[in-house]
Amino acid sequence: MLRLRNKRIEANVRAGMLRRKWVWLRRIGHCKGFGVQSPWAYGLVTTVINGRGRQEAYERLKDEFDTQSYIGRKLSELYLRLADRLKPQTVIDTAEGDKAFRAYALEGNSEAEFRKAESTVALNEILSATAKDRRLMVRIVPDDEIEQRFDAVKGHQQDGLTVVVEGIHLDNRATGLWNRIVTELPGVVTFDLYYCGLVFFDRKRYKQNYIINF
Repeated sequence: MLRLRNKRIEANVRAGMLRRKWVWLRRIGHCKGFGVQSPWAYGLVTTVINGRGRQEAYERLKDEFDTQSYIGRKLSELYLRLADRLKPQTVIDTAEGDKAFRAYALEGNSEAEFRKAESTVALNEILSATAKDRRLMVRIVPDDEIEQRFDAVKGHQQDGLTVVVEGIHLDNRATGLWNRIVTELPGVVTFDLYYCGLVFFDRKRYKQNYIINF
């Protein structure tokens, strides 16, 4: 039984590695900011999305959350860099039972207020009680309420709002939402990292979507 379980784990690991290589090869023309003309976007790609960040913090948090998958840890380290760059005053998480996001985001900006919103109702209440001029960073994960959660955030949109939408290519619902954000939502700059999408609300910038090899 143990041998069978270990074989299944090894098979899953190999499948994950093959998928990551496939994604990387499909996006090979979008490495390290290639083709990105905007200085702001280029800086974000090179120093945050594909940046190295703080290796000492990564090692410490990796030991604390040692059951994370490769992609889970890669995303967590991105959130640390993102919080460090943006300095959000409030960070809101819609995932259930995930302690890693809080730890990584607050490592990036220890002065941020962290709020948990495990339902669309709770998310609306937090957003309604949040001052309009605060810098916000919100993570939305793929579930049955992904569209309602984003609509709630969109209803409170303001410059300085950053939304992370995970799993944008996971299923038809998440992909459909992402496509609508990219094509229909005004006043945003978006980054498609395959494993997640970054949405920056800023009416001063031209609407643009960047595909990045993350």
